[in-house]
Amino acid sequence: MNNMDDVLEKSKKARSVRDYIHSLDFDETYDQIINLAYTTNIHIDDISHFSDLVHLYKELHFDANEATSLVGQEQVSESLESTDSNDIEMQNRKVFAQLQKYTLTFVRILKRTDFEDGMTNYVSDVVEDFIKSNSFVTYSWLSTIYSSYQKDAVVLAGLLRIIELTIRNEDVDILLPIVKAGLADKSSMVQEAAIMVIEQWRTKSCLEALETSTFHSKMIEVYANQIIEELKEELL
Repeated sequence: MNNMDDVLEKSKKARSVRDYIHSLDFDETYDQIINLAYTTNIHIDDISHFSDLVHLYKELHFDANEATSLVGQEQVSESLESTDSNDIEMQNRKVFAQLQKYTLTFVRILKRTDFEDGMTNYVSDVVEDFIKSNSFVTYSWLSTIYSSYQKDAVVLAGLLRIIELTIRNEDVDILLPIVKAGLADKSSMVQEAAIMVIEQWRTKSCLEALETSTFHSKMIEVYANQIIEELKEELL
């Protein structure tokens, strides 16, 4: 069996993209990155960008119980449990700067990602791991992307779907301003994605955000009113 056949066989046996990522030796052949790309709607000419994100995933991913991560091939020695606020801020800025380097790659992949209701995907899995590593830096990064792509409805809707799939219940209020911005967007696609987040979070603040919003399509308004009635009955 040649190398490419072996790659294809490994891919077929993988239960999900996430499983396959964890099975990879990141020093293996370029063909494996190409094959992995087939599962995420990435075109062949985007493989170098996809490879960058895979390596970012490797560099910033670490067990939630660990206090350090690898950034730019160098181990950051400062403990995240340090009581020195300057050390913590320096560490956070390093991680944020590293994430910022990959924003364009992330956005390119996000725009080619298909979202299915209730189903995670490669991009949401990566973001979830970033959140486990450093939640507040990741939230700041997502907020920055949202601010930078306010005219791109596909990116905004994609970010909202990522937020729906990844944000912890205790952190809902931190990213509610992004959801409210989505509700106020002129794009029905973005408004729908924002309502899907609220449907998942189901908090009183979410209900208030829906009740104070104006919707630009009858279909979206009907969807919003349905969620409003559900939340009123559930929360009040």
